[in-house]
Amino acid sequence: MIRMSYKKTVTRRATRPFQKMMSDMCYVHEVTYEGYEHFQLMQDEASRYLWGFML
Repeated sequence: MIRMSYKKTVTRRATRPFQKMMSDMCYVHEVTYEGYEHFQLMQDEASRYLWGFML
């Protein structure tokens, strides 16, 4: 059996802050005292800084 060769790919990762942001939004099963039902996490790919917001 012969192994297949794959072309080398260049990963395009962000090099400057706010160039690429990742976001995840989740439902909280119980309403908080302030009335929030969701939360959102945002991460900057270059710096890996993470923000969290209650919505």
